[in-house]
Amino acid sequence: MFPFASTTYRDNMGMSWTKGRYYDPQTGRFVNADGLVDTGTGLLGANMFAYCNNNPVNMSDPSGMCFYFNNVKVLSCSNPLCLLYEMINEFNRIKNEATKQVEQAAAAQAAAEAKKNAKAWPAPSTTITSGYGMRTHPITKKQTMHNGIDIAPLAYRKDGDPIYAAISGKVKIVNSISKGNAGIYMQVVSWDNITVTQYMHLSEIVAHDGQEVAAGDIIAKMGTTGGSTGTHLHFGVLVNGSYVNPRNWGGWIK
Repeated sequence: MFPFASTTYRDNMGMSWTKGRYYDPQTGRFVNADGLVDTGTGLLGANMFAYCNNNPVNMSDPSGMCFYFNNVKVLSCSNPLCLLYEMINEFNRIKNEATKQVEQAAAAQAAAEAKKNAKAWPAPSTTITSGYGMRTHPITKKQTMHNGIDIAPLAYRKDGDPIYAAISGKVKIVNSISKGNAGIYMQVVSWDNITVTQYMHLSEIVAHDGQEVAAGDIIAKMGTTGGSTGTHLHFGVLVNGSYVNPRNWGGWIK
């Protein structure tokens, strides 16, 4: 047998220790017999200097007790150590499967929570770098009306933060190339055409023009296109054609 197939090479002897006996790579044979007297598989099974009945290409012996062909036990073995080995393997398989299911459930719950939270905010970060109302424009230095809020990216990801649709509706691509103050710019228009949400300075638009999206769907990625001094999302909201403060719209308290 060849238990657990882990070797420690002995340079001074030119042989490999297989945690059960020595193997001579020059002759391709073990130099001492296996501890088992007989594997119960015929004449070859009585040769305790062989490994897997001289068929190591197609068979393996991970436990040192029984032969396996394509991970299926070849002979019926009642050796207690072999049975223990199989019980441990089965326990690990069940544990790994249970762990996988728990991780998948946790990931699904996290995704659902992220989508739920996205309905109340269009970006992962809640840091507002410029609010709604009159302000000194960072580029022109003139007093202008800021018809929205600027949301900073997450600290550990300076560019490419996902942008979520704040409402359900239909996507409208206003311009898909970087030009003007808005840069790459898109809108989501509510089904009743009352509310329009605007997303500006994008690095990429994920949704396409005319696409129907639900609140929380990823529609774009944050960027710094157009008249921008750094990566951020300019988020604006129009209700019945008039801009409103996004921080107060829809009962948001941010």
